[in-house]
Amino acid sequence: MTTLNKVFVMLFSVTLFLLAQEKQVPAFRAQISVNSSQEYILAQQILMDFDFSGFGIYAPADYPLTTKVPLQNGEIIPFDKIKEMTLWSERVIQKKYVSPENRAQYNVDNQGYRYKSEFVINVTLVDWEGDTLVSRIKQPEYSDVYIRGQTKRGDVEIILDHESDDVVHVVFLPNYVLQCSGDKSHIFPNADYKYCPKCGKLLIKITRYDVLKTKQPEKQKEEEQ
Repeated sequence: MTTLNKVFVMLFSVTLFLLAQEKQVPAFRAQISVNSSQEYILAQQILMDFDFSGFGIYAPADYPLTTKVPLQNGEIIPFDKIKEMTLWSERVIQKKYVSPENRAQYNVDNQGYRYKSEFVINVTLVDWEGDTLVSRIKQPEYSDVYIRGQTKRGDVEIILDHESDDVVHVVFLPNYVLQCSGDKSHIFPNADYKYCPKCGKLLIKITRYDVLKTKQPEKQKEEEQ
């Protein structure tokens, strides 16, 4: 096998791997508002994109296109665990100690500290159980952070880490609900329970596709009438 063929086979294998990975990623839908006074946009295929904004070579894995929210407190929270999130940027002054051998590269004070002005992204998360968490997005250095998705009219792209008074509100729609087989009013969106935590009955998983299937015969019947 020639070198060119080996390269082709390698690229083809990588492409298949990436496509397989994409198929495993659930599609998330959400209502998004850039400011509370504006109308919400219904978007699909919601992703958080950490886009490299520096120069030179970088590791793509450090700048992911992801369906998880990495936080500075160490948590990495999947979208399916989030009911809604509110994000806004803020300029802060970061203070970092520089070792003596590296101080020639930076402007430091008498104690050896370097001061750097940068944007951080504050976030308030509410999970499906109603619990609230306030933190900041953990982002790699030299990155721009976006919320990306698709609407029926095209694409949506919202940059988060820039100087603005914008507040971005994202309200996720559940990928499925678990409904109690006993009391139908016991419903748990995107939950992991097997039995109802309220009454102990078996839970039934209902997806939006199940709902669409039940609506299709009704729609067909209406058309026949």
